[in-house]
Amino acid sequence: MQINHFLENAAEKYPDKQAVWYKNKWMTYAEIETLSNKLANYLKEVRISRGDRVAILYENSFDYVIAYVAVLKIGAVDVSLNTETTVETLIHALNDSGAKAVITNKRYAKYLVPALRKAPELKEVIADQQELSDYQDIGRCNQINLREIYNNGKADRPDVKCIDLDLASIVYTSSSTGVPRGVMLTHLNMVSNAKSIIKYLELTEEDRVMAVLPFFYIYGKSLLTTHFSVGGSVVIDNRFIYPQAILETMKQQKVTGFAGVPSTFLILLNRSAIRDFEFESLRYVTQAGGSMAPSVQKKVAKVFAPAKLFIMYGATEAGPRLSYLDPDMLHLKWGSIGKAVSNVELFIADKSGNRLPPNCAGEIVARGSNIMAGYWNDPIETSRVLKNGCYYT
Repeated sequence: MQINHFLENAAEKYPDKQAVWYKNKWMTYAEIETLSNKLANYLKEVRISRGDRVAILYENSFDYVIAYVAVLKIGAVDVSLNTETTVETLIHALNDSGAKAVITNKRYAKYLVPALRKAPELKEVIADQQELSDYQDIGRCNQINLREIYNNGKADRPDVKCIDLDLASIVYTSSSTGVPRGVMLTHLNMVSNAKSIIKYLELTEEDRVMAVLPFFYIYGKSLLTTHFSVGGSVVIDNRFIYPQAILETMKQQKVTGFAGVPSTFLILLNRSAIRDFEFESLRYVTQAGGSMAPSVQKKVAKVFAPAKLFIMYGATEAGPRLSYLDPDMLHLKWGSIGKAVSNVELFIADKSGNRLPPNCAGEIVARGSNIMAGYWNDPIETSRVLKNGCYYT
């Protein structure tokens, strides 16, 4: 099983089902599948091959979803880049990953154009903008308007043989050195973890998640993969600077799930009228991306009740989920990270890596098919955290 199979299977089983909502419009699974095939076939035509890296510099949108799946369909590697970027950050990511193509839009041209002048391996720019002269001036980059591919591309599913051990994504995350490092995640890593998340959240094709977390962030991306896997729906709203607008969208689109990091919930609690809302369809709320104080957990659980609050723990290196606290245990275990998700083993180790008995302090160590393949171009750091088949957090 590969990540792109989630969309392909859903498009066959639920072709006319609402898959993604964005800017007051729905796209069906069949529509997304068709456009992702067109983009995938174009990438093949310009000789992007299995294992090649393709950068995606795009906000959450239909186009991001289409680009992400298209890259995976041809066995290439997704390199989704933080949209809150700088020229220097882009130069590092493009050169470090060795990306051969980038899929983007006009919003990021002011950062991308100067970065491309210092990223000699990148040869293809696919941009949702009419005026491409800035890219033409670089000389060595072919450029094409994304809409041209959508309008004229081949809609047949590309025939590319891949396996689940193939690299799917390089996710850049912060490091102790200050230079972002690329976490290598295979299809197996992410498919395995998606199945674990689906199991404890009990996701079905009836679920509809509110996505305010960016898809370049592994937690945000997991919303996409899990819901496509079950044939559910994803509601995208990038206006979190206006939290009231998000609450209105949640209610109007009858979402069943909401995901956030601690700051997400603090903003909702302190800068919105969330206590005046009732979300009749909301079934669950998830929190990860850092520790949230028990006092805040209690407020979040209360304001979203009767929806269940899942407190979760993980890491980009785990694709991303390692543990969750069962909502039924929340009142007994405020502040706990809970238990390991299915198909993951967790234990506490001492400084020498030896397993410790209960009630001893040490390092959390994880083992499972979701654990990353390593850090891109960084064997020393990889060897520091991956030892004896385990991930030392």
